[in-house]
Amino acid sequence: MGAFFGTGMAAESQFHVLAVDDSLVDRKLVERLLETFSYQVTTVDSGSKALEFLGFREHEDEEAEELSSSDSPSVSPNNHQKVEVNLILTDYCMPGMTEYIC
Repeated sequence: MGAFFGTGMAAESQFHVLAVDDSLVDRKLVERLLETFSYQVTTVDSGSKALEFLGFREHEDEEAEELSSSDSPSVSPNNHQKVEVNLILTDYCMPGMTEYIC
């Protein structure tokens, strides 16, 4: 695990973590902890938003307002940009998601 937390990563190949949790406190804790290791961290508050961020789900009209009003990054999967995520951390039990959906 020591090599995993190493600081020898080049800026252009920064390790990107997607943290998914419905608890704001937990998201902020994970974000701050990982940023101390110079990781790029994106946080979202639901499995649906994580799938949307990764480009696996279309942006639905009723979720548009939620996404723009939350502390989630304003990244739209519809712009077809390549999102490279090296690690996804998820809460094991979130409303509206099952292990089959995620």
